[in-house]
Amino acid sequence: KMGGCLSSKVDTPDTEPAAASPVTTAPSQPAGSMSGASGASATGAAAPAATGAVGGAVGAAAPKKLDPKDFMFSNEKNKTLVKNPGSINGQMFIIEDCDDCDLYVCDWTATVTVDVCKGCRIFIGPCESSVFIRNCTDCQIIVATQQFRTRECNNCDVLLYSKTDPVLEESKAMRLGCFRFNYFSLRAQFESAKLSFFDNKWSQVYDFTPPAAGATPNWTYLPPETKSTDLMKPLSEVSTFVTAEEAAQLKDDDLVPLTWGGRPRPPHKGCFALAYPGQEDAVKDFLAALRTKNPEVILMQTCVISMDKGRVETILAKQQGGDMAQYVAKLTKGPCAGMELVGPDALAAVAAAAEATMPGNLYVSSSQEAADHEIRVFFEQWKEHAGMAVR
Repeated sequence: KMGGCLSSKVDTPDTEPAAASPVTTAPSQPAGSMSGASGASATGAAAPAATGAVGGAVGAAAPKKLDPKDFMFSNEKNKTLVKNPGSINGQMFIIEDCDDCDLYVCDWTATVTVDVCKGCRIFIGPCESSVFIRNCTDCQIIVATQQFRTRECNNCDVLLYSKTDPVLEESKAMRLGCFRFNYFSLRAQFESAKLSFFDNKWSQVYDFTPPAAGATPNWTYLPPETKSTDLMKPLSEVSTFVTAEEAAQLKDDDLVPLTWGGRPRPPHKGCFALAYPGQEDAVKDFLAALRTKNPEVILMQTCVISMDKGRVETILAKQQGGDMAQYVAKLTKGPCAGMELVGPDALAAVAAAAEATMPGNLYVSSSQEAADHEIRVFFEQWKEHAGMAVR
């Protein structure tokens, strides 16, 4: 199914084997060898170096020839297969006809298709374009992608990052939650796939084939406390590139902020916060501090937008006491991450956490009137501009 589809732009390294028994995977092979396995196999053989050029100079070595079998999990049953970081490097990937498998694609990809899988647990790292899941049943999936689509799927749980609105078609008994997963190279893979941690629209689902009025919905929400380990084994148990000690240092919601999404709203007023460009890491510290001191304040949604002077003046039209010229100077330098936070006395709680963790680098609503205006403009009026900041 992949004949002729792979680009030769990437020189892919060998894939390390997954962990020992009961994991089944093909071993790494030395350069120049070629595996016939379709699971977590080594890459194809390198092409021979070019012969000497005029004057005795030696030409540059030709790029490795990519083997399609190294970019798919196909016809597997009761196996654990892991693609390590650096083994795919932006190529397309195929998962097909697998039964009761644990499948980990721990690298960034161009596109991914998942077809006719049953009872599998699947992780798909950052995908630059689309992940299309078709004819899958009883699967548990964790995925990060620019576009997420399903067709004719049934009874699947998904922890999702989707930069655009997820699309379901002819799918039933689907349960969705916010993306949760982490390993050390995941951050760089998000950057390679041009995905911002703050542009996750996982709950803004479009159902192409909605049920009749009064019928059971085709999809619902996973419980908000659902963790990655509720769906899949941790990487430290199935891979060689993550140890238990490394896994203990990383929380599965450290990278992508855990948002409430479209679940029923809490009965509290909201607060708007807007991070200045380049402050993404500090925002994570801010959210951690807020969660520790005020756990009842919930992060509803996030979004990234680049703003010009007119947009800054529009969204901050209701703010009080600030210097508009200073806001314009700071907020027009690059992409800005906006957040809606809801909870009891959210304005005071958010302001205190911002002052403690990133003073001078996070705008916080100065009043409830301002917050209501800013949330409406940023997340509703400007919805079509979301994600335009990622270049």
